[in-house]
This record gives sequence, C-alpha cells and structure tokens, in this order.
Amino acid sequence: MRCNDPSHLSGIKCLQHCITERTSASSTTMELDASYRSAVFDLPIESMAAHVTSYLRATSRASDLQKVILSTSQHALERVYSSSIDAYKPAMPTDMEVDDCTDKEQQTILDLPIESLTHVASYLTTSSRALFTVALALAHVDSSRKIPCTNAWLQYEQNALSADTIRTLTGYQWDTLDFGDLENDLASRLSDHDVHAVLIIIDAANRLRTLKLSHCTNITGSCLEPLRGSVVLEKIDLSLVGDNESPKISPAPLSFDHVLPILDSIIQKGSNRLTHIQFPHMSRAIALGKYPGSSEFRQFVTRYNDMFKKRVIGCSNSKCNANINACGSNAWMHSNRWMHIFGIQFNTCYGCTRHYCDDCASKVLVDEKGRVDIQMLAFCAHCQKYYCADCKRMERCQVGIGCDKYVCFDCDFMNECSGCNWKMCGDCFSERRGGSRCNKMAAFCDFCE
Repeated sequence: MRCNDPSHLSGIKCLQHCITERTSASSTTMELDASYRSAVFDLPIESMAAHVTSYLRATSRASDLQKVILSTSQHALERVYSSSIDAYKPAMPTDMEVDDCTDKEQQTILDLPIESLTHVASYLTTSSRALFTVALALAHVDSSRKIPCTNAWLQYEQNALSADTIRTLTGYQWDTLDFGDLENDLASRLSDHDVHAVLIIIDAANRLRTLKLSHCTNITGSCLEPLRGSVVLEKIDLSLVGDNESPKISPAPLSFDHVLPILDSIIQKGSNRLTHIQFPHMSRAIALGKYPGSSEFRQFVTRYNDMFKKRVIGCSNSKCNANINACGSNAWMHSNRWMHIFGIQFNTCYGCTRHYCDDCASKVLVDEKGRVDIQMLAFCAHCQKYYCADCKRMERCQVGIGCDKYVCFDCDFMNECSGCNWKMCGDCFSERRGGSRCNKMAAFCDFCE
C-alpha cells in the first residue's frame, strides 16, 4: 500500500519509512540517504530518536525539531515529527508495501527510553527544550482539554512524566529563560497556556532568576501565575521584544490586571531578589490615562520604588560605593507621569543589573585619548533601556545642540551627517533633512549646514 498521509502511521514506523525513502538532487544528500537507507530501516525503537536528530542536523534541518513543541497530544506530536521529514521525501514506488502502517500495537515516541529523548532534547535551545518536555507531558491528554492553572499541574494524570524524567529532559540549569531563542513566528504563537506550562515544568518559582518574554505577543500575562510569590526572580522583561529592537509595538497584549498582582506578590516578600523590571512601551500611554489601569500602574510604580528604598544598595562604581538611597536618589523607576520614560527603571543597568547613584550614572567618561566618550550609565533612545559602559557601547548624537540622546551601537539606529559622517539621532535627522541645500534625502550637522 502507498503511504500518502504520515499522520496515519505510527510515529516511529513512519519516521523509519520516511528517512529510508527520502532522496534529493544533491549528491551530498544522496550519499547521506544511502548511509541511512542501509542503517535505519531495521533500527530498534531505542535508537530511533538519536538517528532522527542526527539526520536532521546533518541536513541542516535541526530547526524542524522546534515544530514539535506546540503539540499538545500524542497524535499531534507524532504527526509533527513525521511531517518534518515527510515533506522532503519523494513519491514512493507503487510496489513499495508498508505493512507497518497497519500495526495494531502503536509504538510512539513516548516508548523511547529517557536517554534517547534526552538526546533529542540536547539539540534544542533552552526554551524549545522546555516546550518539548511540555509536549511529551501532555501526550496522553486530549488536545481540547484545558489544564488548570495550578502548581499541581503535573499531577493531573497518573501516566504523566515523572518528576525525575522532567528534570532530566528540561535540564538542571534554569537561571535564565529567554523566548528570544525561538524563531519569531513561533514565539508569537505561544499562548498564555503554553508559557504557563513551561514555567510550571521548569519550577520557575524556585529556580528562575531571569525571564524575558521576547516576541511572545500573543499572551495577556496570566501565564505568569507560576511566579507568584517568587523570592528567586531577579529580572523580568515584559517588553515583548528582543534585544536591540524598538519596544513600540501596538497594541500591547499584556493586561496589567493579570501582571500587577503577580508582581505585587513578589515585591511584598521581604526576602525577594527582584532588581529589574522592563515594562512594555505602552505603559507610558497607560500612565497618561489613555488606557484602563493607569491609576493601578502608577500606584505599583510607587510601591516598587518604596521596596528599593528599604534596601541598602551600594553604587557599583568602585570609586564611589555610596549607599544610593542615602545620596539623593529619590526613585528607582521613573514616576513622573508626564515624562516619556515613565515606568522605565533607571540607576540600574539592564544588562548586568548593577546599580549606580545619580552622580555616577550621569558622569561622563573620557576615553584613552582624552576625548569625552559616554556616560557611565546611558539610556538608549531606540531600545529604551539603560546600559552601563561595560555592557554596551553607546553612540551619542553629535549634531543637535542640546541633544543628549544615546543609541546602543548594537541597535545601529544612528543616522549620519551627509557632509562629515557625524552621528545624529533619528529626531535630529528628521529635523535637518533637506535644510538649506534643498536635498530631501540628506541631513547636515550645524558645521556642514
């Protein structure tokens, strides 16, 4: 019989069949196929995961494994694994019989030993690995079934993965979880349900120190429930964008009705370690009263600043070491609702989370040639984050008199004077475009104008 629909095959048998029959116009790939044709077909089930992973990696298709992570049922899990390879196989010969398609005994990826599953997971990024484990844990659950949002989630099924198996699959180092290591289109499809399951399965409340929800633009914030009351979380980025990206996304999907109570539960813990929160850009609009929740958000900013004022925090400048709260700093997060940077944390580097007093943060450094360089702690006008000189190289607008904007060198968002190549920020470039030379495509600094 001809196998036209891989979803009708048992997962492992279909993978064997697809790999065996795949051919390509590339001679290199055909040689790979020849080696697999002789070695794969009769492989025992215990070895299949390792060979599938090696095959995908050898043919630069390792990213196909990421397609498995959104699956929430055994059927979907098998179908994704099958389709990722089946898409590259040619039509099968008409005389090719696939007796295994009708096997009554269904052997699935869950029948593999933990060593093989761990081998598959080792090729994935950290967030993909966690989502892969979630898919396996949900393999016995009907895809339409909703998992209750409780920390007892892993005990909902008797045949769910054991705690030891989960720890082995997810790994033991979970200081940081950044969904930015996923492909953007994949991260943007993750729901609150998906992210919630990941936070539960890695025991985020007790293990996670840094959380970055990069490109998770499909969530409302209810997924953060597993972090409630955490005393180990140090940094959380809710901007929903990746590094060196503008945070100006609209509309912002996060709901402060979900997010603020969870953050409050953390800062109310006297032993909490929270040192940095990056809110979405839309928080500035909320602060201006244009959206529901403006009052609640401003009140949270006040409580957050009060939390910091109770701490004894030394300035990270080795030549200072002053207690920041005792040397004039009156806020840790901008609380003036009329400022465009309301709700952004300052005095703290986004990269290393080191703290600086007001005097040191604004101190201008001088480079090795005696030239004025940058501030010790500067705000990037593009990604809207504060970075210290050790974490990010900054470029300062060199054009406009009185313009003090900086941009991360990695953001690469500075324009250049059309006459002398001096750097200018986007606002200065727009104001000066055209100028007295009537060239709409050029902008000139004061000296060249």
